[in-house]
Amino acid sequence: MAPETELSGPDFLNILTVRTRLHGDRAVLSPRGEIDCVSVRLLDQALAGLPSMTSSVTLDIAEVTFMDSAGLHFVERLHAFGHRRHILARTRNWGSQPSRLREAARPR
Repeated sequence: MAPETELSGPDFLNILTVRTRLHGDRAVLSPRGEIDCVSVRLLDQALAGLPSMTSSVTLDIAEVTFMDSAGLHFVERLHAFGHRRHILARTRNWGSQPSRLREAARPR
């Protein structure tokens, strides 16, 4: 895998772009746009395409403008991926709308 790759959907569904950057054996997935039940497949592709030698993966959602429950489910898959591979899997830079969704979904 190249040190940086970018995935985007077909022109008519171009609501999300996912940039994958490799820093040695560490990966950062940076989605830009909206994460919903259609576009989340790009995140799944990016995660599945990581090299086997990856020691950690970070989902940086600073540029996510909208997230629905599909995005929260992806975060669960990200953590499961880390658990299966025995690597660190984390998220960072939660914006206001994704943060509100995460808070609303939290068990009370």
